[in-house]
Amino acid sequence: MRIIFISNYMNHHQLPMSDALYNILGEGNYYFIQTEPIEEERLNMGWHQDFNRKYLIDVSRSTIKKEYSRKLANMADVVIIGACKKPLFYIAERNKNCKITFRYSERLLKKSLLQFFSSKRKKVMHELYKANFNPNEYLLCASAYTAFDFSLYGLYKNKMLKWGYFPKTIQYNVKDLMAKKQHDVIRILWVGRYIDWKHPEDAIKAVAQLSVKNYHLSLIGTGPMKAKLESLIKINKLESNVTVLSAMSPEEVRGYMEISNIFLFTSDYNEGWGAVLNEAMNSGCTVIASHAAGATPFMIEHGKNGIIYKSGDIKGITKILDRLLKNQDETKRIGEEAHNTIVNVWNAENASSRLIDFCTELINNNQSLNIMDGPCSKTIAIKQWKMYKVSKNKKDDL
Repeated sequence: MRIIFISNYMNHHQLPMSDALYNILGEGNYYFIQTEPIEEERLNMGWHQDFNRKYLIDVSRSTIKKEYSRKLANMADVVIIGACKKPLFYIAERNKNCKITFRYSERLLKKSLLQFFSSKRKKVMHELYKANFNPNEYLLCASAYTAFDFSLYGLYKNKMLKWGYFPKTIQYNVKDLMAKKQHDVIRILWVGRYIDWKHPEDAIKAVAQLSVKNYHLSLIGTGPMKAKLESLIKINKLESNVTVLSAMSPEEVRGYMEISNIFLFTSDYNEGWGAVLNEAMNSGCTVIASHAAGATPFMIEHGKNGIIYKSGDIKGITKILDRLLKNQDETKRIGEEAHNTIVNVWNAENASSRLIDFCTELINNNQSLNIMDGPCSKTIAIKQWKMYKVSKNKKDDL
């Protein structure tokens, strides 16, 4: 089986899955086609640009390579196509021949559900999907909200699978990992860009209301809100309890996660996925996660491997923090379960293996493979305004 993955650029969130697919399929049977150079903003955040892999084909500056990559895509057994300009350049011929293709997408209507009524967006959706209908095309949902957004356009009924991003999974000795988290104070961590829809200010506002002070909050990132965050710390007289740090490499961020007890994931609906959730869970953190972020409803079982709160509910975060600060055994238990979720289910190796098994079934005209949960399991369209309740109760009954 030959699989081609086409996306805008390689990054450290896509690399582990690509490595896993290459290792399973073997040389010549897997290629990643990079269509664009990596964004400068991402490089400034510490993302790497040079991923030296045999399977990586960078067509962003080569017309010859671009034509070659289209031929590869046409001949492949399976193509996965993510975010890139002019995707039909690579898959239009495949669609005509009804070849197995996976669209890989975050949600469509991040900013507002009112975007659905845009005539321009409807035209784009028609051109990209309906006018090029392929009965052997499936949707890899890199957000728990993707299925609902696509269902509004009448697309991919019964052909939507849970997916996401799969950053590097570190195989820790759990006992040693949790020992790193033993401190005189509870360490709380927030990581991301300092921008409005990631809401780093919510982390500061939440700890400002805590009744106990045996904690330290660190924020790691870069962005236009940094000065505002520092001002908020001064106003609330939190200088001894809160530190705002600059951007770091992914490896340095992991180091902070490994010694942190609690991770705050405060993004709103604009967060397509949120790979920091994977990394924090892998690092044994107890995550307090906004229900609106794309990764949260897929990965977190409320009260078991993390805690879900309603996006924007700062008092809700404070209440959860108060409980965890007073019950370190609960914090440790949830952190260990979070780690186990990543190591056993939500990792690149497991996702890649499941995807290959799923593709094998399709190639053999057999769809008997029944994956109950996690990557490659079927997902349904849950209405956005019902997701909080559904996620907390874990009922796929909308």
